[in-house]
Amino acid sequence: GFDVQPGREMMIADTGSDFAGAVIELLRSEGRRQQLGERAFTFVSATYAWKAIVPNLEQVYSRLKKQA
Repeated sequence: GFDVQPGREMMIADTGSDFAGAVIELLRSEGRRQQLGERAFTFVSATYAWKAIVPNLEQVYSRLKKQA
């Protein structure tokens, strides 16, 4: 899973009507949309940007090199 809180970095919906309700909520609230978008961007940038991924890959490569 993702290390996020539903409603903070992303919206979670289990049914079609829940999904539609979440979309309508975001369409009606510019502030909520902005806040959710900023938090989601921060999460994705910190987790999946090259600056976050490369150090992890380097650790894996280093461990593999030591095992070889």
